[in-house]
Amino acid sequence: MTVHVPRLPISLDPLIAEAKRRMRRRRLLIAVAAVAIAAGSAFAMGAPGRPGSNGGGGALSGPGRVGSVRIDGGGRVGPLHMNRSTLAQVVAFAGKPDLDQSYLDKYRVLGYGCAAGAGTVTNWNVDPVACRTSFYLVGGRLSLFITQDRRFAEVAGVRIGTSTGRAERLLHRKAFSGCNDAIGLHSKQARLSLPLTGGRPHIVGTKLYVVGGRVEAFYLHGRRDPGVTDCK
Repeated sequence: MTVHVPRLPISLDPLIAEAKRRMRRRRLLIAVAAVAIAAGSAFAMGAPGRPGSNGGGGALSGPGRVGSVRIDGGGRVGPLHMNRSTLAQVVAFAGKPDLDQSYLDKYRVLGYGCAAGAGTVTNWNVDPVACRTSFYLVGGRLSLFITQDRRFAEVAGVRIGTSTGRAERLLHRKAFSGCNDAIGLHSKQARLSLPLTGGRPHIVGTKLYVVGGRVEAFYLHGRRDPGVTDCK
């Protein structure tokens, strides 16, 4: 005996329609996510940096390695050259400054790692600005560089914090005491001064030397030095 089971009219149209709806929903979610990621990236790129962060992404935008940027008495600061490098080249190297000020038509200073109110101190135009690192431009060219940042080092190996005795041995120069205590290097293009702190004067004949202490900063002077580090 043969039993006939009646066929039920089954349509695949609802299943196909549901699959299409799910696919459209998935595509929409992917598109929304992509837009959100793009918007977030654009915001991150365009958002100004926090104070002291140097959002421009240059060499001074992060902590950096100790002694990773070289200075020499011939006038070089990393890729920059004293008397030659322009404002654009300084910013390309160092990043967006925390302080950017001009003093009349004498010079322009870019400061990094600046103390609060560094640009409003009344005597900032005759003394170095209160910044960890500063670049002074005269006539649009780099003319003075000052730093207490440990990522900078003299090519012979002297760093911020190096003892006076070791710095003398590395540089083959003596530390002298005068209007300030320092070790100096000279060339036709520039003059590098390494101010010292914590030392004591020591007289030998007519010479006044420095004994003890350590390197406190680097001052690299160009031919058109603005004079803010001159003895007062």
